[in-house]
Amino acid sequence: MRWDRSLDSRHALLGIVLVGAAVRLYGLGVESLWTDELITLEFVRRYSTVELLVEVPLNQPHLPLYYVLLDLWIGVFGTSATALRLLSALFSILAIPLLYLLGRDLFDGTAGLVAALVFALAQFHVYHAQEVRMYSLVALLTAASLWLFVRLFEDGAMRGTAAAYVLATLALLLTHPFAALVVFAEAAYVVFRVATGQWVPRSLTVGTALAGVGLVPVAAMALHRVGLGGATSTPFPYIPQPTPTIVAEVVLQFFAQTSILLATLFVGVLVVGTLTLGLTDGCVSKSVSRSPRATVRGLRERVSLSSEPGVELLVVLLLATFVLPIVVSFVLFPVFWPRYVLPASLGLYLLVGRGVSRIQRPPLRLMLVALLLVGLVPVTAYDLTTDTHEQWDEATAHIEEEASPGALVIVADQITERGVEHYRTRSDIEVEGVVVAGSGTGREPATDAEIRALMQGHDEVWLVLSHTDSSSDRRLRNLVGAHRDQKAERNFLQIDVYHYERGNQE
Repeated sequence: MRWDRSLDSRHALLGIVLVGAAVRLYGLGVESLWTDELITLEFVRRYSTVELLVEVPLNQPHLPLYYVLLDLWIGVFGTSATALRLLSALFSILAIPLLYLLGRDLFDGTAGLVAALVFALAQFHVYHAQEVRMYSLVALLTAASLWLFVRLFEDGAMRGTAAAYVLATLALLLTHPFAALVVFAEAAYVVFRVATGQWVPRSLTVGTALAGVGLVPVAAMALHRVGLGGATSTPFPYIPQPTPTIVAEVVLQFFAQTSILLATLFVGVLVVGTLTLGLTDGCVSKSVSRSPRATVRGLRERVSLSSEPGVELLVVLLLATFVLPIVVSFVLFPVFWPRYVLPASLGLYLLVGRGVSRIQRPPLRLMLVALLLVGLVPVTAYDLTTDTHEQWDEATAHIEEEASPGALVIVADQITERGVEHYRTRSDIEVEGVVVAGSGTGREPATDAEIRALMQGHDEVWLVLSHTDSSSDRRLRNLVGAHRDQKAERNFLQIDVYHYERGNQE
């Protein structure tokens, strides 16, 4: 583990942080709050700080630290979209220099700078930095926990470092249950070093054990979620069974997600190539020749998997935070979800950083960094300049502008009712949410009779569809349109709005 304290590195890091901050703050409050953000805000508004400590684990697949911090935040800065999202943006900005420090102490300054650069510009993390959700906090605390974990190998006798590690790790465990996999990886690495006869500082062993106390609420929540799911159900009905395609898409999503095939192939080859360099030792360039057979033979002789401690730690991290959820998804129930395996992205960025730092010639190194930027920047720029969230503000404004007094607004699925309720200003229209098949609420879908009873006495009905499948859409449209004429249809990015009025004949 080497240090790089040069003036050039500090200037480069400052530039990366400023660029990362700029893309995270750009258009922060322009888009509508979407469903998950509104659920977060609803919890913070409904419960006191103390109540959040209990209600969040019981009713959400999360833990309460972010909700508590957000509750304190909005008490000072308010609940505008910009104010709400600013907290996540700040967490993500702070994670950039921490990732640099982690890469520097694991490998060298170049690896740290490249990892920080990829994190700063990756669409995946920029997106989560502009959400009223806890995932930027997960990234920050993961980087902090891992960096302090690594520091303990260099100054293991420093009580301050050990105490900071315990606090950062406990905070991580109290943010999201799947963050426990990071602690599992750290503990597994300690066991691996002990088993292979390598030195482990005593303070690290004690610190890891103390941090493990935070696993208690995680285990309690896991048992609660499984109990809610029942013997035949999954506690996460929105997560599909992972396939090789889904796994590959998640890896690519950590870097740049695009529907353009050539761009996807370019990013894929770039990621695979740099990760291969990051995971191996030996000179690849000297192994390459005009003969394919000679090239393969040269690679076998000159290139091998790295046994460097930093690489070993990151491999353990990836096994725990990325591979293990895939295994659990097949053995128990699906849990492999991009946001839930977010800590694995940091490990991938660090390995990419090591891969770049292994290139000996500076011009080639700069060229590879430039290629990374070509893969990252266009996708992130497009994402920042294009609407990506459900436009509840526009949809609700349209309904209120056109609806007559006494009109009924049916919103499906029920969880999306919050979108209309948050942005509505009129009290003379009635808003009702209905549960449909595949709902994330865990409740039984509303029957046809219940929906007909809901519409009784209303000549004008508005139907709002979001987060619903095609069969549920057809069913609801048929029910509402049975005795009413469709007057209009509008789409507001993942939201379909239909206007019905009763005709002259019943």
